[in-house]
Amino acid sequence: MLIQTSYAQYDQVLDLLYYRKFEEANKIITEDFDGYDEKLLTAMTACEKNDLATSFKILFEIDTLQLNDYQKAFYYKFLAHTYDNNVERGLSLKNFSIAQKKLKKLNLEDFYNEINLYIYFIYDSNEPFKEKAPAVLQEMYENAVENDNKRQTIQALIELGFNEYFKGNEAGFFEKFDEAFAIANKTKDVMDLAKLHSFYGIIYGEYIGDYDKAEFHYEKSYELYSQVSDKYKGKPLLLSQSYIYAYQEDFNTAIQYLLRADKEPDTELNLNVNEYIYKELANNYEEIGKTDSALYYTKKYVKLRNEINEKQQFINITRFEAEKKEKENTILIQENQRNTILLIFFGVVLLALLVVGYLIYANSKRKQVLLTKERELAEQKNKSLLKEQELKSIDAMLEGQEKERQRLASDLHDNIGSSLTSVKMHFNKIKQQLKDKTYDENLFEKTDNLLAETYQEIRNLAHIKNAGVLAKDGLVPALNKLVDKSSNPPSFIIELNIFDLDKRLKNALEIGIFRIIQELITNAIKHAKASKLSIAITNHGDLISIIVEDNGVGFNVQDNINEGLGIESIQKRVKHLSGEIEIESTANKGTTVLIDLPL
Repeated sequence: MLIQTSYAQYDQVLDLLYYRKFEEANKIITEDFDGYDEKLLTAMTACEKNDLATSFKILFEIDTLQLNDYQKAFYYKFLAHTYDNNVERGLSLKNFSIAQKKLKKLNLEDFYNEINLYIYFIYDSNEPFKEKAPAVLQEMYENAVENDNKRQTIQALIELGFNEYFKGNEAGFFEKFDEAFAIANKTKDVMDLAKLHSFYGIIYGEYIGDYDKAEFHYEKSYELYSQVSDKYKGKPLLLSQSYIYAYQEDFNTAIQYLLRADKEPDTELNLNVNEYIYKELANNYEEIGKTDSALYYTKKYVKLRNEINEKQQFINITRFEAEKKEKENTILIQENQRNTILLIFFGVVLLALLVVGYLIYANSKRKQVLLTKERELAEQKNKSLLKEQELKSIDAMLEGQEKERQRLASDLHDNIGSSLTSVKMHFNKIKQQLKDKTYDENLFEKTDNLLAETYQEIRNLAHIKNAGVLAKDGLVPALNKLVDKSSNPPSFIIELNIFDLDKRLKNALEIGIFRIIQELITNAIKHAKASKLSIAITNHGDLISIIVEDNGVGFNVQDNINEGLGIESIQKRVKHLSGEIEIESTANKGTTVLIDLPL
C-alpha cells in the first residue's frame, strides 16, 4: 500500500513538471514529502529547469545505502536524466539501465517504459549501438499500447514516423503522425498537440518545402505552447519560422521573427536558443547590407557563448566537488567505523590490564610461597608457546598449499575450462557436419588452433606463467582474440564494444578483467544456452564499467549463487579488485551482469 501511495504522489509531481508547472510541483514536494523523497524530487525539478549543478549536488549528497528499493529506482532515473542533460551519454545509459531493472521489479510499467524512449535516443545517436535503437522503440510502442498510455503511444508514433520519413517512406510518416494526431485530439492534451504541430512544421518547412503549411503548423504550435505556464517553446518556434523566410531569401521578414523571438521570456531550457537567434540575426542583417547591426548581434552571440561556457564549467566543477565530497564522506564513515573498533579494542585491553594488575596485587603476599610453582608453570608455558608456534607454522604451510591448489583449480576452470568448452562446442558442430556430409575447413582449422592454444595454456600453467597474451599485447587484443575464438556464428554470437580504453591498465587489473569476461562467456555457453552475448567495457576515468548481457534461459540469482564455480569465482575476483558487482536475471529473459572496478 505504501508503494502504491508513493507511486501516485511521484507521478503527480512528475506530471506537473512535464507541463512546466514548477510552482505547483514545488508546493506538493514541500507539503507532502520529506527526507529522501523530498530531496529526490527537488533534484528532478532542478534537472527539468536545466539547473544541473543543483541537481548533481543534491543527488551526490544522498546516501544510497539508506534508500528503499522504490527510492533507489528513482534515484538512478533522476541521475540518468541529469547526466543526459549534461550530454554524458555513457553514464546516462548506465544509470537508465539500472533504474529500468529496478522499476521492472517493482512492476512500475509506465516508468519502466518511459525510459525506453531515452535509451532509444542514446542508441540512435551512438554508432556502436545504433542497430539496437529500432527494437527499443518498437518495444516502447507495444508496451504503451498494451498499458493504454496515450502520451507514450504518441511519443513512440512521432519517432516511428520520423524513421519512416528518413527511410524515404513519406506516406508512412503521415500515417504514423495521423494516428498520433487522432489520439491527441481525443485526449486534448495541449503538450502532445503542440509537439505534433511543431514537428509537422519542421517536415513541411525544412524537408518538403511547403512553407505555407509549415507556417500554419508553427503558428498552431506557438498558440498551444502559450497555454503552458512556463512558455519555454516560444523562442525555438519563432526561430524555426524565421528559417522559412530565410530559405525564401525574405531576410527582412526573417529578421522580424528573430527580433520577436528575442523578446520572448528566457528560461533555463531556451538560453542556448538565444545563441542561434543572435547568430541568425547577424547573418540576415549581413545579407541585407546592415553591417553595423550584423556586428552588434555577432558580439552578443560571442558574449552569450562565453557565458554558456562559464555556466557549463560551473556545472562540471560543482559535479566534481559533489562527487569528491561523496567519496570523502564514504572514507570518513569507514574511518569512524575503524576508530570505533579501535576504541572498543583498547577498552577491552585496558580492562584486561586492570584485572591482571588487581590479580598481581592480590597474590603478591603469596608470591614467595608460590615462586617455585610459578617457575614450573613458566616452563610449561614456554613449552606450550613453542608447541603453539610449531602448530602455527604447520597451519601456515597447509594454508599456503591450499591457496596454491585453489589458484590452480581457478586457472584450470577459468582458462583451460573455457577453451575446452569452446572446443567441445566446435566438435559438436563437426559431428553434425560429418553426419550431414558437409565439411567446413575453417571450422577444422579453428578447432585445431583452439587445441593448440589449450595445450600451450597447460604448458604455461605448468611453468607458472600468467596470461602471457595480456603481458605481451594488452587487454583489448586479448579480449578480441577471446571473443573471436569463442564465437560460433550463427548459433552463438558475441558483441564486444570497448570505449575509451586506449591505454594499458595495471597488469593485475587487466588479468582480472580478462578472467571475468572469460568466465562470463563460459557461463553463457555452458549454462545460459544463449545465442547472443553483448559485452560493453567503458573507461569513465576513475573506474571501469562492465555490462554483460545474454539472451539465455536466466536463473534465480539467490538460489544459484553458490552452485558451480562460475558465479562465486567472478564475485571473488571482483572483490579482490575492490569492485562492485550486481547480477540481474529472470527466467527465460536472460542475464545482465553490472561490474564497476576502480582504477
